[in-house]
Amino acid sequence: LWYFNEDPLVNANHFHWHQVLSSEAEFGSRLHSTRMDRRGEMFYFMHKQLLCRINNERLSVGLNLTEPFGPSRWSQPVYPGYDSKLGRGSVQRFAPRPAGATLLPLWEREMRKDLASVRKAIKEGSVTLGTRHIRLGYQTGIDMGISALGDVVESYVPASANSKYGDLHNLGHTCIANLHKGSGEGVMNSPKVGMRDPLFGQWHKFTDDLFLEYKRKLGHYADSDLDFPGVRITSLSLQSLTPEPPNSLTTYLDQRAYVQLNSLDFTSRGSSSVLVKYSRLNHVPFTYTITVDSSLPSTRGMVRIFLIPADVYLSSNVDVTQLAIEMDRFHVSLTQGLNTISRRSSDSSFVAKRRDTLFELQTRLMRGLVTEDQFNWAGCGWPREMTLPRGSEAGKPFRVFLVLSSLLGSDAAHSADWRELEQTSWSWCGVRKDRGGMPDSRPMGFPLDRPPPGGTWRSLMYREDGSPRSNLAYTNVNITFLPDPWGVAQDNETNYLKNIIYLLYLSYII
Repeated sequence: LWYFNEDPLVNANHFHWHQVLSSEAEFGSRLHSTRMDRRGEMFYFMHKQLLCRINNERLSVGLNLTEPFGPSRWSQPVYPGYDSKLGRGSVQRFAPRPAGATLLPLWEREMRKDLASVRKAIKEGSVTLGTRHIRLGYQTGIDMGISALGDVVESYVPASANSKYGDLHNLGHTCIANLHKGSGEGVMNSPKVGMRDPLFGQWHKFTDDLFLEYKRKLGHYADSDLDFPGVRITSLSLQSLTPEPPNSLTTYLDQRAYVQLNSLDFTSRGSSSVLVKYSRLNHVPFTYTITVDSSLPSTRGMVRIFLIPADVYLSSNVDVTQLAIEMDRFHVSLTQGLNTISRRSSDSSFVAKRRDTLFELQTRLMRGLVTEDQFNWAGCGWPREMTLPRGSEAGKPFRVFLVLSSLLGSDAAHSADWRELEQTSWSWCGVRKDRGGMPDSRPMGFPLDRPPPGGTWRSLMYREDGSPRSNLAYTNVNITFLPDPWGVAQDNETNYLKNIIYLLYLSYII
């Protein structure tokens, strides 16, 4: 999985997210991440989506789904080892982890103690942060506890307020980064390069399982949560920009990709840069076309689009919510009658909108041409190039699952500036409270934030009386991967010419 775990854009995305959502700006500053609306929920949701993407990449290359690095493994030798072969700046090197390393007994005891404290809070249904007592639960479409729980698990809140629950998430990163028990630290202690370590996904599988313990306590969603009376989805299709049949999507390995960075660990010292040339997963852009029939004079809603692998066996320790990639989330206004909605994949509220490289942004920041706020937000968002999981050379089947939900009365969406929001990656990077907060009040990942009835997303498409739900729909898609579009690794002249023509066409239309 080197093409995913070690991709500079993927790691830069993780770094940028923490720049915005786990800011080191001075406390009280408007740039401080305490100003972010539902910050703890964003931590939970973003890392859940990273887990979903890791799982889909694993399936694409024939690997098993991610196993958790949980309590049953803490007293055992840790595999695999990992050496990033990277340094911090030009001198200090990230320490490699030998295969079979073990946690110190002190670390294990501390992690178990912190885990027990968090589980006790989930069981009791409340957390205490300083003088604040927060009930964990769900009311009128809103998850009242997930953001506080996210802050507790991440250990984001000040130590004095969080001392009751310890330092679970961050302690795990630190322990893994020090498994070599020598000088220096491994990559897991840095959000700049932590995703490169294979244990990153395993650690976040464990933390997501912990969040699922809370979500399961909330039960299944009721018809009143899922229905949108008077609205019916009549069709859903995807069309690639290349002349492929509908619902046929393409990914490829761009062996001529490059990115300009100050360094691979994103340090900003000095004025020199590194031009990194590498093979990057990319895709052919595509468009969603959705038709909706509404019997209401006029109404507004939120479209949520998920990509779910088809025909995957799920063991008892994997939930479908850990496979469902949320591809897009956007606001729609519907008129009475038939509505046609066209949405480009690049418009997604999850992907980065700016095309400036991190090096360009860092240079402008050091020269005072952009503010720290502009720097942080410009780089935030999932890499557009990595919109789709790899798929397979033979074509891998997926389901695109669409949910059209009504707006809640408390939604900021009613008064939000949607022209401005559409220029940002608000679903991935959040919205500050002083800018109106998150426009969508429903739980992030709704309705696949909770395990669905029977463990299958298809159960959500039916009401409690067995009748079909008209505001949910799905379609089958196929993702085909081209490993060598330029024919660099092929001697077959026919394949070479075919792929050259294909890529020339692609470069012309994008």
